[in-house]
Amino acid sequence: MIVLSGCSAKAVLVKNSVDYDPKTDARIRIYNSAAQKGTKIFKGKTCQDYSDNKVYANRFYNGLPRKTLKNTTIGIPLTATSIERLNRSSYNDVIYFSEEILTANTPVVINGNHFTTGYGPGYYESCQIVGEFTPEAGKDYELRYGETNNHCRLYIYELIPETSNEDSRIQAKYGKDIPYKKCN
Repeated sequence: MIVLSGCSAKAVLVKNSVDYDPKTDARIRIYNSAAQKGTKIFKGKTCQDYSDNKVYANRFYNGLPRKTLKNTTIGIPLTATSIERLNRSSYNDVIYFSEEILTANTPVVINGNHFTTGYGPGYYESCQIVGEFTPEAGKDYELRYGETNNHCRLYIYELIPETSNEDSRIQAKYGKDIPYKKCN
């Protein structure tokens, strides 16, 4: 008797229709992990608002990967990174994205974190960073949290049109790295 077993996973893209005015709005694509939803945006908030009211603080989430990851778009042109998320083929590949509209020229607080307890009794590691940036009208951005050399970092990139790529699905690429003010 032969018994076969395995896990499969797939990513889906959900398209949402929204009212977007490039004269007054910006758009942002946020990458997260299904195992830990570690990147959040607090619209219309500043570092001062965040530090004055810890209700905005991120709550750590540690769960198992989902069989289906829902990527949600509001029409931001796809990048090589977002195409990779849509081509998910492994149960262990847990990164997904969602997109939101931001009010231009109004600050937002961004919070990225990581927390794990998976390496043995009494072991844990965590990292959190909170920052503030002000999006510009008509711009598209990508936001993700990352760690390098045991330091947390938020990556915010302005997206610019991509016209010379061999993969016709890729419509935008990373432009400048957007600076942000680190909150205390």
